[in-house]
Amino acid sequence: AFLGNNELAVQCLDSALHYDFYMDPYGYGNDPMFESLKNREDFKRLAKKQSDYFLFRKQAFSNALNRAQAGNELKSLMEK
Repeated sequence: AFLGNNELAVQCLDSALHYDFYMDPYGYGNDPMFESLKNREDFKRLAKKQSDYFLFRKQAFSNALNRAQAGNELKSLMEK
């Protein structure tokens, strides 16, 4: 995008998402390299998809940690 080929930039970002390369949602909205893409509908859809996936993974990780902690607490209660 920074070099002026917006179509190719969006295509490359889409490909990165397809192959499970995700970045923090903060990056898409604040990286100056994406400035020329911010008003494109295809970029907005891509950024939303990336953000949704990032937040899903963050929540899933948090849920897994909570289950692990709860399991350990239950195990310690059963050992008493």
